[in-house]
Amino acid sequence: VTDFGLAKVYRGDADETVTQGVHGTLNYMSPEQVQGGSDLDPRSDLYSLGMTIYEMLAGDLPFDDDASEFTKMRMIVEEELPRPDELRPQVPDGLSALVMKALEKRPDDRF
Repeated sequence: VTDFGLAKVYRGDADETVTQGVHGTLNYMSPEQVQGGSDLDPRSDLYSLGMTIYEMLAGDLPFDDDASEFTKMRMIVEEELPRPDELRPQVPDGLSALVMKALEKRPDDRF
């Protein structure tokens, strides 16, 4: 079972976060969720699925474990994420490109 950034009860001792009234696991939230968008559609879930597959392929998320919530939010919204094959060279280029397409910043640029 996975959390695609959907609403959860906030607990201060967990990796869950609350951002501008949006509840979910920050690491898997799409840029539009991080920005507090109210007009979310399935492309936001596609981003979250892409991040889940990214973690499966690379063995880690593209964020430092010690990074602050603000740093993670900035990375999700503004910065280019490293491709999974940059962390794990054995990941095929085509598969890495597919994941990165799901992780596009703009929903219109995703599948």
